[in-house]
Amino acid sequence: MKQIAYGRVRRKMESGLEKRTSKFKLALFNRKEIRKMASSLTTGEMVDGKKHGYWVTYYANGNKRSEGAYIHGKKDGPWITYHKNGNKASEASFRDNKYEGSCITYHENGNLRSEGAYPKHVGKSYDGKKEGPFYGYEEDGKTVWLIVTYKKGGSRAKPDEYPLGVCGVCGEGRRLAWKDTCPKCGNELESIAP
Repeated sequence: MKQIAYGRVRRKMESGLEKRTSKFKLALFNRKEIRKMASSLTTGEMVDGKKHGYWVTYYANGNKRSEGAYIHGKKDGPWITYHKNGNKASEASFRDNKYEGSCITYHENGNLRSEGAYPKHVGKSYDGKKEGPFYGYEEDGKTVWLIVTYKKGGSRAKPDEYPLGVCGVCGEGRRLAWKDTCPKCGNELESIAP
């Protein structure tokens, strides 16, 4: 079965100065050809050879991969990335291509995976590095298994914390998903309550 695929094309005006984006009908393609094209399908606008404006990329299955805005080739504002199954993978904000504000990631099942914050952009000395506590969550999205605290500049303020404890043999942070043995050293673990 043939389908019609649509896309965007950048055209240079006759004056050579003005650029615009317009929709156009590509042609008739079968599903396999559309999937192949969609594996690298991106929509957005280029200005002076740099990404500018709102951009969306897609997986081969047609689901969104990422979406957000660029200003003169640098990420700026809220950005969302997605897993192949269509669930959100992350939500973050950028300024001048550096993280700013809260950053949240999700497991493929849609539950919370991690969260933390980057400082707000102030002055020219902004480095876009982590600051404060970052939390890692189990697949249930509720159980905290790791806490990493960063000081200004992105270095760790103190040793990592493992609320569920650590393996007595190798010191690896414990997780509920491990069940009875440590995946790193094979040590049998005592049962831990969630």
